[in-house]
Amino acid sequence: MTEATSIMSEGQFTLRGWEFTGQQCGKETNVLGLVWHKERDTLCINPSILNTQKEDKVTKRSILSATNKVFDPIGFTCPVMLLPKLLLQRTWLWGLDWDTEVDEPVRQEFVNWKEQLQSLKELEIPRRLITNSVTEDGLSIHTFCDASGKAYAAAVYLRAASSQGVTVQLITAKRPLLAPG
Repeated sequence: MTEATSIMSEGQFTLRGWEFTGQQCGKETNVLGLVWHKERDTLCINPSILNTQKEDKVTKRSILSATNKVFDPIGFTCPVMLLPKLLLQRTWLWGLDWDTEVDEPVRQEFVNWKEQLQSLKELEIPRRLITNSVTEDGLSIHTFCDASGKAYAAAVYLRAASSQGVTVQLITAKRPLLAPG
């Protein structure tokens, strides 16, 4: 830490508040909208954004608001975030105003999605891509894309082979994009 602080100060960058993996005090830290569990060295969605009240009135505005509360720069929540985007697309096609209530089937789908959103609290991904020493030709990148008439998405994984076995880790995923409707 002393060497890094010295090097950075030469460029007029003052480093403060060092935190590192395995740190015992302050076991969690907010990093780019995610929570970093330093003991386990994992990242997860900030659970405070998932604690939302019941919707009395479901509108295009409330659907968009709930959807945008989930901040995930890596993309590991992509599958979960498709449904509200499809619901929003329907409200646009119907020409609804921002504060007009949606019909009952859309309202129920949204309420169910919002209740299930709490499950994201249990999802953690490792912060590091590689934790073991990798064999000479043991790294490969795999990209998967898929599409339907409603949306398309992509995910990129790193496969690492070592003497301890093979691990596969999500590098990034592109959030579901809606197909032109």
